[in-house]
Amino acid sequence: MLKESHLIVKGCVQGVGFRYFVKNLANHHNLVGYTKNLADMSVEICVQGPELAISSFLKDLKQPHNPIKIDEILLETSAPSKLFCEFQILT
Repeated sequence: MLKESHLIVKGCVQGVGFRYFVKNLANHHNLVGYTKNLADMSVEICVQGPELAISSFLKDLKQPHNPIKIDEILLETSAPSKLFCEFQILT
């Protein structure tokens, strides 16, 4: 069953390659959706795919490389609101 997880990631996540890290992880787990920087210096992520793939993505997301530092992840999971066909970095 297709699921969607929407995340807001806070910490040192802008200007450190975090969105590219997220895109690579999403592609590795065959997930679609997007990531984008927010004005408050956090990063928004929306991923869609099988529940097991999203769980694996979330586990890997919590293991970033320096200089990325995650302080907090706000997470909501639901049925997809709109279907994506690839994973994109939005500006």
